[in-house]
Amino acid sequence: MFKKKNIAILLNLLIVVFEIIAIFQIIDIKGSMNFSFYTDDSNLLALFTSLAFVFYSIRNKKIPDWLKLLKLTSTICLTLTFLVVLLVLAPMNNFNYGFLLFYSALLFQHFLCPIISVITFILFDDINISKWKYDLLATGFTVIYGIIIITLNVIKYLVGPYPFLEIYNQPLWQTILWIIGLFSLTYAIGLILRKSAIKLNTITNKYLK
Repeated sequence: MFKKKNIAILLNLLIVVFEIIAIFQIIDIKGSMNFSFYTDDSNLLALFTSLAFVFYSIRNKKIPDWLKLLKLTSTICLTLTFLVVLLVLAPMNNFNYGFLLFYSALLFQHFLCPIISVITFILFDDINISKWKYDLLATGFTVIYGIIIITLNVIKYLVGPYPFLEIYNQPLWQTILWIIGLFSLTYAIGLILRKSAIKLNTITNKYLK
């Protein structure tokens, strides 16, 4: 019988390995990582969060609250990345799902790591977060990213890097709607993930010790 804790460790180790592979592929292709992309930032967060989770789990230490928050945050970010690719970026690029989901580092950043992250968080990580304030706190990463990137677009230091963030290439109302929509989606993802984890972990606890 597989132990729940061991499955969580294995899946988080898989995320770490996949993220490291993705980093090497990005550096090989581009020469360096581009931290203006939410994808690169969120996947880097997931790498360090899963690594910390494995460290605490292997040493049989209680998962601290700050790591629980980071685990929720990184899972939200990867889920948002997956949904934006699926629902926004692919349709904007002639529905080129093959490239955006399965090419080189994108296979890990846009597809595998987001899926594994959600599975392990809601089923195996056993991080029961009952306080609703975590939903708000976990949106902080996305909010901070948005503020920085939009500011850089306003001062014309940066364009994009995503089409919906090119504020001078679209009406102001459209930018505002994108911001409200993405922040709302981020909060909704966190709420769903947290509540799903509480319910589904109860089920897995019955069958996996």
